[in-house]
This record gives sequence, structure tokens and C-alpha cells, in this order.
Amino acid sequence: MRTFRPAGRKALATARSFARDRLGMTAIEFSILCFPFFLLLFAVFGTASAYIGELAMDNAVAKLSRQLSTGQASNTSMSAADFRKALCAETYGLFTCSKLQIDVKSYAKYADLPKGAPLAGSGNSKTLDTSGFGYQVGAANSIMAVRVYYEWPILISPLQAYFSPMSNGSYLVGSMVAFKTEPYDAN
Repeated sequence: MRTFRPAGRKALATARSFARDRLGMTAIEFSILCFPFFLLLFAVFGTASAYIGELAMDNAVAKLSRQLSTGQASNTSMSAADFRKALCAETYGLFTCSKLQIDVKSYAKYADLPKGAPLAGSGNSKTLDTSGFGYQVGAANSIMAVRVYYEWPILISPLQAYFSPMSNGSYLVGSMVAFKTEPYDAN
């Protein structure tokens, strides 16, 4: 007849068996496999956290862009500081708010909208070029773009070479929404 053993006893028995093993094969196998296993595990967690950050930023930028599109932001005289504060409130504390790079501008035609991230440099020594960034809420029926960037730190240094083109070893999280504002009444 088989007896039932609680899980704690089984784990304790396994640990004792590992400690009693004099051949050392278990320890050698563990030492060979633990480094790649933990490297892969940390890579998965790091990548997942960056993608969660991108998702949170995309949702926040889309929600605030809707306020710009409908005229709520211009009717309430939303300043750049107010926009930053509202954006930070929508990102669930995933970002350091002072490090968010925000660009809100109005454009004459869709062809003038920025394409790609504004990076300066080449290779793995790129930096975010924020020299043309500003905050300009457009009038009714104007073409606008909202761009937000954040340099997400990569904490595991061996992965920086594969995931980061930035000079400081970070991953660039960015979101952009382009839209034409609705024909709202300005108050």
C-alpha cells in the first residue's frame, strides 16, 4: 500500500539526497545548466517588462490623443505639464515621469508627419534627439501627432548588446498617434 507524503517532506528528502550525493554529478550538471537557464529566464522577464511598458504607453498616448482630437485639451487649456501629469497617471507608475520625452505638434499635411524615432548617431551609439520636440495643441480640423519616448533600462548587461541600439544600453520605448482633430467649438 502506498502512503501519502506531504509536498514539504518530498522536497526535504530531495534536498537530503542532493546533499548525500558524493559523486558530484548532480552538482556538476546543475552548475552547467544554471547559468544558461537563469540567463534565459532573466531575458524573458526583461523582454516581457519592456513590452508591458510599451503596451501601457500605447494605451496612455491613445487615450490622451483622444482628448486632443475632440478639443477637450484645448477647451481646458491643458498645458505641457498637465499633459505629462495625465500621461504619467495613465501608465500605472511604470515610467519615471521626468524622463518621458513628449512631442505634441500640429502639421500642415500628412506628408509632414515624422517617420521613425528621432535617433542621432550610428550603430550601438545612438541617442534620442529631442531638439525638435515641443508642445503645440492644434486648432479644430488640424493634423496632429503625439509622440512619446522613454529609454527603458536593460538591467542584464549581456542582453544590452542584442536589445539596445542606444549608447546608454537602454531599450527605446516609443508610441506615436497621428490624427486630424474634430471640428470642435473652441471656448
